[in-house]
Parts: sequence; C-alpha cells; structure tokens
Amino acid sequence: MTTRIVGLYALCDLHSAGGASANPDSRLDFTVDEFAKLSEGQPVLLRELGWTSVPSTGGAATLALYLNEEQVVGSVRNVVLPDDAETSNEEHPWHQLAATLTEMGFSTTADELRDLPYEIKLTPRLRARLSTPEA
Repeated sequence: MTTRIVGLYALCDLHSAGGASANPDSRLDFTVDEFAKLSEGQPVLLRELGWTSVPSTGGAATLALYLNEEQVVGSVRNVVLPDDAETSNEEHPWHQLAATLTEMGFSTTADELRDLPYEIKLTPRLRARLSTPEA
C-alpha cells in the first residue's frame, strides 16, 4: 500500500515557556505547527509558525477575558497565509508545502494539496484558557 496524504491541519498552542505560565503580566506566545496527515494516520510536520500577543490590560493571566476561540482561529488563518497572499489570493503556500513534502519523499502537487481537507485545531490547554461565546 502506498502512503498517501489525506489531509492537512494546523495545531495551535500557547508556548509552554511563554508568558502565560511564567509571568502573568507578560506577552502570550502562540505556536502554530502545520502538518500533513498520512493515510496511516500519522502526522508529518511541514512548518513551525506562531505569533506573539500582548494583552492591553490585565496581562497574560486574563487570556480568557480577551480572546475567544473564533479570534484565535482567525489569527491561525492569518499566520498560515503565504507571504504573497495579497497578490496570489491563496490561503496557503501550496507550492511551498508540496515542495517540502516532495523533499521528504512524498509525491504530491500544489493542486492535490489544495483539494485536501484542512483543519485548524487548538490544544486542550489553549481551549481551557479561552473565553466562551455568550449565548
């Protein structure tokens, strides 16, 4: 059986050495790891990204007061955009991801990756820190 790429996903977390756990008044460092999911189920790391946020009031300890899941997912979408997103109108650097996978020994194209399901996942640790939308 040939190993196939069956999906792509981004996994977002709070950096464990960042402000939220070390200093309640410091910045929040978010990590975004982008993966290809193989037909056998195992992930293949494609790239490591992230961003830093500084709460305007209350420090990192008040993450739940100022960020919700929708906002974090929106930030992840922005982080995974290609550098030329404004001119290419692409949601991902499909050609770069295909080249990375080809270098790893997988046979794929940008068009094939574009047609795969793409998910954004938040770790349970991050979800526990976020505010919940009001009903």
